[in-house]
Amino acid sequence: MTDKNDHTDRSSMRSVLSLEPQMSPKSGSDSAKTAPSPPQKPALPKKKQIIGLKQRRDYLRVARSGIKAAQPGLVLQAAHRHSQKNPTDTTGKPSGDMPSPAVPATGFGITASKKVGNAVARNRAKRRLRALIAHIFPVEAEAGMDYVLIARSQTVKRPYKALEADLRRALDRVSRRRTP
Repeated sequence: MTDKNDHTDRSSMRSVLSLEPQMSPKSGSDSAKTAPSPPQKPALPKKKQIIGLKQRRDYLRVARSGIKAAQPGLVLQAAHRHSQKNPTDTTGKPSGDMPSPAVPATGFGITASKKVGNAVARNRAKRRLRALIAHIFPVEAEAGMDYVLIARSQTVKRPYKALEADLRRALDRVSRRRTP
């Protein structure tokens, strides 16, 4: 036979073990003390930080590096990011966003000239390149590098899979050509 007190003890044990938040009476500081703490999430591995290049001097620095790969759908230029010790370019001005030393950042920029077409075509080309960056860069781009993607007239017309293959080939060529 079960005792009435035994039944209430089991139900109180169930409520203590459940993960649902407990309702407490509304009484001043008591409610803050009895509220359960939220469950802790496991630590995830740090993702590669991808930031955009915003200043003209960053685009020029990448272009001057001389590391580039041309493909039918795009041109990819690359350069090393500045070290934390010397965050200035050749003009003596500080460079753009500096990454935290724990997670080296990958910078990217996109450009499309009037050779690509009118404003609608240029914007479409830039949107397609942004989608490629979001899809490929977190996995395949090298940390601590800045990349500039230059749209070509074929960027708008070329199938997405072919553009994806172009970017992968360009990243491979740039990583083989770079010098530390």
